[in-house]
Amino acid sequence: MEMNRLTKGNWRYFQRSIKFAISDSARIEPVSFNFKGKTVEGEKITITPYVKDPRRNQFADFADKRYEFIFSAKIPGSLYQISTVVPAKSGSDKEPLIRETLTLQNVEYRS
Repeated sequence: MEMNRLTKGNWRYFQRSIKFAISDSARIEPVSFNFKGKTVEGEKITITPYVKDPRRNQFADFADKRYEFIFSAKIPGSLYQISTVVPAKSGSDKEPLIRETLTLQNVEYRS
């Protein structure tokens, strides 16, 4: 929905692009992270769904957007973190145009 808002594109198009990228070109690598004071092993899944998109000129500022998901079966719910990064256009030494991260901090059980 945020891509829809920022580009005036169609959210279903972006959603479909993400789904295809997960099934066709996702990069999976081992990762470790700290959760509640302990080192946990997991996997990071990285996708760049718009890099080769034939319509990338319609949302050029966001065409290199990268999504990262960190999962581990050793934490409740398995999902630890979701990150998105829209790199700056010129030079790799510049801060990203947009960086968003959602990280699991704690789990509470209620009865």
